[in-house]
Amino acid sequence: MAEQSTAEQGPQENTFSRMATMKNLADRVGLPIREDLKDDEHFWYLTAREYWRQRKTTIETAKAIGQTIRRDESLKNIRTISIKEAINQALKFYELEKEAATDGLTGAFNRKALDSYLLNLLKRRRQGTIDTITLFDIDNFKSFNEEYGHPVGDAVLKELVKLIKEQIRGIDIVARYGGEEFVIIFPSQIGEKIDGVEETMLRRIDEIREKIATELKERVKAITGKEINREITASFGLMFIDDSVTAQNLSELNNKVYDEVDRCLRQAKSSGKNTVANLASNPRG
Repeated sequence: MAEQSTAEQGPQENTFSRMATMKNLADRVGLPIREDLKDDEHFWYLTAREYWRQRKTTIETAKAIGQTIRRDESLKNIRTISIKEAINQALKFYELEKEAATDGLTGAFNRKALDSYLLNLLKRRRQGTIDTITLFDIDNFKSFNEEYGHPVGDAVLKELVKLIKEQIRGIDIVARYGGEEFVIIFPSQIGEKIDGVEETMLRRIDEIREKIATELKERVKAITGKEINREITASFGLMFIDDSVTAQNLSELNNKVYDEVDRCLRQAKSSGKNTVANLASNPRG
């Protein structure tokens, strides 16, 4: 009996296996993929979903008209066409979803997308792992806007997100929580050892804090032409989501995470600002 490819097994199969199979099929038929999408799990999930839908439709149509689809060159041609169509359709879905999930000013994810991502992360998180979330904002941003005007303030937020994206991994996300407040989520990776994760993440976020303090002002000056005579810094509240973080239900757990990371941010503010605070450690900065 001919071997059935993973992409042809149907929607019940393992999601990650499907995505890997779609990448392999696209490589085999020589389809060019945008560089920024090659390792994007969500794009390949959409592609696999669309490919399976189109394959199912093709097979059902063939059966309805009495056509036999053999596992030969004819099937290969159908497969190639299906993959191309699936990738094109997935790209349309991907761009539409991205537009709907993106903050119009900064290019970060918006609050709705953040809430959805966090709920999904909490729902799917694996035991024995540590995910990291940080809530941060620009120090004294209200008075900054009053002194330099909202157009320059908007430039600060835009350049802030660009700087953050340069410092984080492809699997991490940055989202606008509201106003000048932002969230970064650093999900755990499969096979990642948890020993030293907390110290590593504290160090990484402190490096981001330092980058903002040393580079953001100059970047804003360069694009606005405005002379800025005050420091631009940010304060960070940091929380580690591990097996000890529990609640009665998913919604309560979601609120618990937001509440704790907000308390950490307030601790950073009360410690003199331009710091990173976690309830289990001393503020850094």
